[in-house]
Amino acid sequence: MRLARLLLVLCCAVSLIAVAQEKKPAAPDKGKPAAADKQKKTAKPPAAMPAMKPSPEIQKMAKSLVGNYTTKETHDPGPFMPTGGTGVGEAKFTLGPGGNSIIESYQSKSGPMGSRFRGHGVVWYDAKAGGYRSVWCDSMSPMCEVGGVSKWDGDKLTGTTDSEMMGKKVSYRETMSGFSPEGFKMDMEMSVEGSPMKHVMTIEYARVGAAPAAAKPAAEKK
Repeated sequence: MRLARLLLVLCCAVSLIAVAQEKKPAAPDKGKPAAADKQKKTAKPPAAMPAMKPSPEIQKMAKSLVGNYTTKETHDPGPFMPTGGTGVGEAKFTLGPGGNSIIESYQSKSGPMGSRFRGHGVVWYDAKAGGYRSVWCDSMSPMCEVGGVSKWDGDKLTGTTDSEMMGKKVSYRETMSGFSPEGFKMDMEMSVEGSPMKHVMTIEYARVGAAPAAAKPAAEKK
């Protein structure tokens, strides 16, 4: 009886082992990549978003501005600069990413604004507004200033900006004119608390070196 029971137990054990071996999944063939691996290797990367071509308006401005300049500042006596004065500085205009904007870096070397004055501006074309918009940041203010809309009036580019200075509401009108291969000039008029516009400053930009034949965005240069 004991032997019969022992044989029965052994038979059951052998059967269970056989069943377990049948249910064990077959090991993958290392010599053949799985279907998922094939898909990963053959899948094409997503197409990159196409870059937008710079507008004709920003290209027109780039032809007039892009380059390096020395500057001469003439400040008229006014409410915020009673004695006026003159100074010199440097400016650089470059194309922004993709050529869709123009970046200006400005610094004074001497004059009423001081040798430590630094300014940085970005200009782009706003098709909905039908003109150029800008933002300007400088070392004299903790806040950046968003400009109004500037438009071409013949061969002059004019724009008005509303702002605040020393607790007073002021409006600026900037006119860029006299564009040539040698440079251009910028005249600024100002109105304080709704008073008539009055000329307050002229900056003459003299180009250093030849005008670039075909300016390229800084981000695309190698």
